Amino acid sequence: MCFRGGRVSDAIRAAGGPRYAVGSMADTLYDASGTTADFAKSLGIKYPYLMELTNSVYGFALPHGYINHTAIPLMEGFWVFAEEVRRFARPRPTSTLT
Repeated sequence: MCFRGGRVSDAIRAAGGPRYAVGSMADTLYDASGTTADFAKSLGIKYPYLMELTNSVYGFALPHGYINHTAIPLMEGFWVFAEEVRRFARPRPTSTLT
């Protein structure tokens, strides 16, 4: 799982964004329960991911002028993440509706 997260972080960095830490939430951020990852796990999602983005100066309240600077590299990371999910996921049976 960290390999996939590392690929996402590398894609964000290659697009001009910062290097994001990759690891478990407890190891890279803080120990917490009741997160959206916990909720996803309770719904049967085997590998929930948490992506927490912040700017060390402004926290979660980015000034308007920083949003594109943060979002554009992040989208490159999401593309890589989506490709990893596609490659990792089991094929689903197709519907045979007539």
